[in-house]
Amino acid sequence: MRELRFEITFKSPVILQASSNTQGKMSSLDFIPGSAFLGMVASRYSDFSDPFKIFHSGAVKFCDASPIKDGKEFFKIPLSYFHEKLDGSKIYNHHLLSREESEKFTQLKQMRSGYINDEKEKLSLKYEYSQKSAYDKDKRRSKDSQMYGYEAFRAGLKWRFSVKFDASVSEDDIVLAKETLVCSTRLGKSKSAEYGAVEIKFIGENTDKIQTFTPPEKYTFVYAKSRLALIDENGNPSYDVKYILPNLDANNVDYEKTQIRISNFTPYNGARATKDYERACINKGSVIALKNLSAEQISALKNGVGAYLSEGFGEVLINPWFLDGGDAENNPIEFQKEAQTERSIGKIPIQSDLAKFLKQKQTTKDQALEIAERVADFIKSHKDKFSKISKSQWGAMRSICREVAVSDKVIGEKDVNGEMQIEEIKNESVAEKNENIAAQISKFMLNGVRSANWDCEKRNDENVLVKGGCGDTLVKAVEGDPCPLKFDLLLSMQMPKITGEKQ
Repeated sequence: MRELRFEITFKSPVILQASSNTQGKMSSLDFIPGSAFLGMVASRYSDFSDPFKIFHSGAVKFCDASPIKDGKEFFKIPLSYFHEKLDGSKIYNHHLLSREESEKFTQLKQMRSGYINDEKEKLSLKYEYSQKSAYDKDKRRSKDSQMYGYEAFRAGLKWRFSVKFDASVSEDDIVLAKETLVCSTRLGKSKSAEYGAVEIKFIGENTDKIQTFTPPEKYTFVYAKSRLALIDENGNPSYDVKYILPNLDANNVDYEKTQIRISNFTPYNGARATKDYERACINKGSVIALKNLSAEQISALKNGVGAYLSEGFGEVLINPWFLDGGDAENNPIEFQKEAQTERSIGKIPIQSDLAKFLKQKQTTKDQALEIAERVADFIKSHKDKFSKISKSQWGAMRSICREVAVSDKVIGEKDVNGEMQIEEIKNESVAEKNENIAAQISKFMLNGVRSANWDCEKRNDENVLVKGGCGDTLVKAVEGDPCPLKFDLLLSMQMPKITGEKQ
């Protein structure tokens, strides 16, 4: 089949609901279903030369979109991944663990969320939640008992998807489908409000080849890249994985090594303004262990399984690389790092007074956290030097800090004709207060009987701080800090909690 590949970027938050519920907190999908892209193209249904072939025959497959980061495609974490209940760093593949190896673990827990790429980076998609209320147009107010919530993907996320065309599809219809997708700008629920703005780009016809591994003898491991809608011999929906291919029996399926999760949903058809038939689904990420398959059967799997292929259902991978490894306690799969999703698409200029106020509040908060980190580092490195400093002295230092903070002038000293004289020092601006605090606490340390506790000594009938002593260490730290006054105030509040009262 001919495969066209596209990239979609969220320009605003996007809502993709997993059900058609209209009240309460609505569950969200963690992927973009192929039916969303089918719906975009179906907006020009009558323009196609053969609409039945495009939308109903299975000759065109609109595949699910997968998240990308730095050009790398991420795959839904397989449901065969398990980890120790209290240790999520080491991953094991359930289908490769023998009964003896499984018994070595205290309790294994299945991983059910997140994505991985071929570099073993893990990606967790983030959502934004907002609470809404139904509006009563007649009374011009919110309706009673009509609350609901939206969980939306953040703006800035990028995804990649493909559309596959059978050779029987005309070139004109392929071009029209391509142009319709590229021109589409809305996706998901509540598109007429603040949600759903997207940009779609055509990126080529190349197909990425995923690495595979050689499984144990006679086994074939099938990974559900999309949801699977299996049909039994009577045409009824089924969750039994033996219906993944015709003419399979129970002996071809290793149910013990198979890991699946199921769901059902009822899609809404906008063109007919009604709901479609309910879908019974085996979820993305499910892993099915099959035995003794022929080459023809494996080839048939690659063409898609089950029903609703045109909506993105039925896409599978055969023995992908991430189903290998993690077969023993001493051979776990270890993720390299957690990839971060992009949250925004650009910097928004701050214009309103409210925005400026909130920005200043955030800046102040960030500054306080930075100061707290520096105070914590200082205490960790030097707390032993201050064991003889009493709580009352720390309290006096706090008083000095507050006096410097609120006074326009503070007391200083100057040498006039060999004599020390008292003077008032200008202390109005923030810069002046930061400049004066070190001198004020130094004066406090040098006066009275407390000077011995601050490691002072007499030199030429004058008290001085001993180099490397606790007083000298503190003064130098205050002088060297970007926010000396706030640093000293916070330090004098935290240090007595660490060192305790003088005995």
